Amino acid sequence: MPPSFDLAERGFCRVRWRPGRSPGNPDAPVGFRDLLVRAADIADVEVPHPPALAGLLRVLTVMAARIGGLDALDRRTDWEDARLAVLDKGKFDPGAVQQYFAQHEGRFELFHTASSTPFLQDPRLLDECRTVKGEATSSGVNKLGLGRAAGQSFVWLAHTVDEQPPPLAAADAVFALLAWLYFGVPGRCTPRRVGETAAADTKAGPLRGTVSYHPVGESLFETLVLGVPFVPSSEPDPALWEDEPRDPCALPPPGTGVGGLLANRFQHAVLLEPDEAGGSVVDARITWAWRLPRGPAQDPYLIYRTSKDGLPYPQPAEASRAAWRDLDCLIGKHEDHQRPVVFEGLDDLMSGQGRAVRIKALGFEQDRSQAKDKQFYSGTTPAKQELWQQVDPDRFGRLRSARMAAEVRGWHLRGALTEAWWELVRVRPSRAGKSRDGGVPWLHSSMSDYWERAEHHFWQAISTEQPPNFNIVNRFIHLALKSYDTATGMVRRTPEEIKIIERNRRRLWTGYQSGSETQNGAEND
Repeated sequence: MPPSFDLAERGFCRVRWRPGRSPGNPDAPVGFRDLLVRAADIADVEVPHPPALAGLLRVLTVMAARIGGLDALDRRTDWEDARLAVLDKGKFDPGAVQQYFAQHEGRFELFHTASSTPFLQDPRLLDECRTVKGEATSSGVNKLGLGRAAGQSFVWLAHTVDEQPPPLAAADAVFALLAWLYFGVPGRCTPRRVGETAAADTKAGPLRGTVSYHPVGESLFETLVLGVPFVPSSEPDPALWEDEPRDPCALPPPGTGVGGLLANRFQHAVLLEPDEAGGSVVDARITWAWRLPRGPAQDPYLIYRTSKDGLPYPQPAEASRAAWRDLDCLIGKHEDHQRPVVFEGLDDLMSGQGRAVRIKALGFEQDRSQAKDKQFYSGTTPAKQELWQQVDPDRFGRLRSARMAAEVRGWHLRGALTEAWWELVRVRPSRAGKSRDGGVPWLHSSMSDYWERAEHHFWQAISTEQPPNFNIVNRFIHLALKSYDTATGMVRRTPEEIKIIERNRRRLWTGYQSGSETQNGAEND
């Protein structure tokens, strides 16, 4: 038998079961079919890294939208009624799940050796990936594995060499495939020839360098249904595994419906090569998927800012930026930023149904135009539906004020630390630092210390129904002063240096309100 790994049936994803709902072996991984049939019994999926989870949630959301009938409604009121009806059922209809996988039989096979339509791959690469001399070529399994060193790239998470690349387990290859399609690097790639068109470069993946926000319910079922965005579409817009291979030199599909928007705007084409047993991947081809540019589209899980030209662009991922700093933009209206579309319909559920919804942030800090991966990260907010703007506007106002107060004091701290450093460098040039953080060596640790402490006081300020008995602005000022003093405490050696430190320290007192801080102030943090 040819190597085979059917993701519909074969277990590849570990899950965390809800109490009392697990099967005989709770540690056994499950496939796509069981992920959906038993979604109400599963608390969450356990995925190795956030980039793959961001991709997997989008793939599962497309399936959930198809199975629940939430993908072909043009009127928002009809769609909201349909979503509520699906939620009230408490689980996906097993018959509808079976029908979906029967309709796309063979489309979830991981390897081209067992299917002409391998999952999220292009089998034509077997013949089309060739050098200028016409010789077949590949990218190597090290290039596929997230964190592996390949070619002349720097070591990041694993030491590997191309001469002896270790195989990648089939389950791990699934997540590596998702990470590449959604967060893949632009620029040089394995050459591909299609007819008279030959090229060896590609554009960045659709989520590269971004952070996505997903509503999280009490079960995987709730997470997927709440995560389905309202995307009106009058024409079929298939996901990649639901579509037939298209001409890569033609105009790409529009990607405006649920399937096309979430799982068919990829810029990379990938093909995995299995070992003889089908349990591992030993080689891969990673190249360009399209030569013509795609039309504009906005991902429903991203926050969008507005450029100087008035055009929307996704908020970049910052590993040092915790999820709570964007909370008011997610659970309420924001004047400057556009909240993710998926949260637009949750306000009524929060106020009318009282469902406990958390928010998961999945980010990958990368350079969008270069092959530089810095750090991926994730975070989840508590389930506090009473904070949503539509549920309690007054409490939401307190949340927004606290968040803005923390941001302003953080901005003041960054400015004071930066200005103090460069004034000290002018006094003693030997202090000049490296290029990271603008050449200010104490900036990263000091800001990390401030934001870690600020998060604690932020939640403390909004966790009670009544306003706190302390001034939140003063509290953040105290935190900024503490971080500043910790950073600068070792450089107070000469009178001139002391003057520089103290002059910039005074900037942090801006906005302080005398007599409004209680004895349980930030000094007890």
